[in-house]
Formats: sequence, structure tokens, C-alpha cells
Amino acid sequence: MERLEVIDLEKSFGRTRALAGVSFSVEQGELLALLGPSGCGKTTCLRLIAGFERPDKGDIRIDGTSILGLPPERRGIGFVFQHYALFPHMTVAKNIAYGIRFRSGIDVRARVGELLSLVHLEGRADRRPAELSGGERQRVALARALAPSPRLLLLDEPLSALDAALQEELRRELRRIQRAFSLPTVYVTHDQAEALAIADRIGVMNAGRIEQIGRPDEVYRHPRTRFTAAFLGRGSRFLGRISSGESVIVNGHPLRIAPPRAEIPTGIEVEVIVREEDVRLGPGENSLPVEVVESEYHGDARVIIASTPIGIVRVRIPEGEGAVQPGARLTFHLPPDRIFVFPAGNELS
Repeated sequence: MERLEVIDLEKSFGRTRALAGVSFSVEQGELLALLGPSGCGKTTCLRLIAGFERPDKGDIRIDGTSILGLPPERRGIGFVFQHYALFPHMTVAKNIAYGIRFRSGIDVRARVGELLSLVHLEGRADRRPAELSGGERQRVALARALAPSPRLLLLDEPLSALDAALQEELRRELRRIQRAFSLPTVYVTHDQAEALAIADRIGVMNAGRIEQIGRPDEVYRHPRTRFTAAFLGRGSRFLGRISSGESVIVNGHPLRIAPPRAEIPTGIEVEVIVREEDVRLGPGENSLPVEVVESEYHGDARVIIASTPIGIVRVRIPEGEGAVQPGARLTFHLPPDRIFVFPAGNELS
């Protein structure tokens, strides 16, 4: 049973602190997505695991044994880079075989053929990278990473250079292949939809730290920090003040909130976050009279930007619930259990 453990990793580059005590584990067959904005430390974490950088503090273990003293080629790790990093002068077959050129006891031709079949690139063994599409090049990069039978798989923004339709197709293929090999896998991305769709667990990163880690539905529906709530999904943010255990005042307007946030003391300034899909059309608890400012057609839904007593609210209305045009006066309501409230602090990045 292979298991990755990352223990209290710290890393600085000059005065810039890239990681500030990052810890997590990944079980055999599990895919953990490290999700966060550019500069949050997620790729640095990946490079430390791979051995391309050395941490200032902390440990990295596979199956209970530290790998810090090992060079990258002896760590048993497959790495898929964002921009493929294929050798342009080599054929597809030679690119895949490159990682096992010094391994004894392996039938290289058979191994390459097996991986070409796995990534659905049969018949392309003699082509060069320039003759392939972006999606095909990324499949070659994945096959090359898997060729030496690694103990662990790392993927650094592997789909970011592809168009949206191809991203979705290749995302399913990556998941299929990762499950087939049952490898502990760390998948770095800034794309929340990608992370939510592909991961067994998500670690949300910000400023060199993990803000929250858990199942995709848990992290999305039950954010424990302001950053996690604001980074995941799209919505509206307001400043308010707690008036009682179950009420917050936003711009002079009272809103009832769910009891889980009742531990915030009365009078404390808070940030209120409401996701666009959680605002409901029509009257209900926490009703707000609104005037539509903008109406954007998104195919499967219409996104409404509306002026309300608490400020500008962004609302996502499924297509078919009516064509709402600018200037329309409506009523929205905010379910108390879908209002996220956190003590206010420094502005979110």
C-alpha cells in the first residue's frame, strides 16, 4: 500500500515565503487536488515532492520512508508537466520509452505498446510531438510518466493549455487511467470546476498554507474559512455586523443566518458571502426587493446582476425560469443556511 505523507513543509525563495507549514497525506488510489490562485504555493509543493527543490523544513514520506535524501530519478515518481515537456526530435514511442531506458528486466517495446493502448494513441508511435494535437501530446506526457511504473503520480496544471471541450474529455481519461494504476496522485490546478470534478479530496491553498482539505462536496458546501468560501463558486460579498446569534445586519438590513455561525460574538464585523446559485427567485425568508441591472445569457442559465437593499447581488437563474431583463423589479430571498458568515479581516486575494 503506497501512501504519500507531506509533513510541515516550509520553503522560501529569498524573502518570499512560498510554503508555510503544509501537511497532508494521499492514500493509494486517491487523487488529491491542490487548488488555489497563482502564487499560493501549490506548484512549489509539487516540485518539493518530486525532488526538484529541497524544503527548508519538514519531511516527505512514501510508505512511511522519507525520500528527502533521494534525487528525483530515484524517488519513483511520475511527473506530468503543464506544457508537456516532450522531446521534439523524438518519436512518440521514444518519448514514452525515455523514462525506462536504464531499467533492466523491462520489455520496452511491449511496455510502450501497452501504454499507447492505455492512452488511446495506437498507430501514433512513429509520429513526433509537432504532428500531434495538444490533447494527444498531453496523453504522451502521461504515458511517459507512467512508463517506469511509479509509486506516485504528480500532475501540474495538466489541462490548462487545452480548450474547454478537450479539457473535459481528457479529464475523464486522466481519471480513468489514474484509477487503473491505483496510484496516490497529487493534481495541481487553479480551476475549481476541474478540481471539483476530478478529485477524491481537495486541498484549498492560499498564501503558502492549506486553508481547508476534504471531499469536494464538503469543501464546497461547508467552507471553514473566508478564503475557501469566496474562492469556490461565484457570488456576492458584503460587510455586516452580528446583531444576535442568528442575525446579521448588512447595510442596515437584517438577515437571519443559520445557527452554525452563532459562535461569532454580537457586534463583531463580519464578511457575508452568498453564492449566485443559492439566491432564490420569489418571496421567502430573507426576502429582498431587487431591481435588475444586468442580465447575462449563459446558455443553461441566466446570470442576473441586481441592486438590493444590502448591495449588488449576483444571481444564477436556470434557463426556463423566465427571461429577466434590465429594469425588471423582482423579489429574491436568501436561505439562512446558504449564507456564509466569517469574522472580517484583511481583504481577500
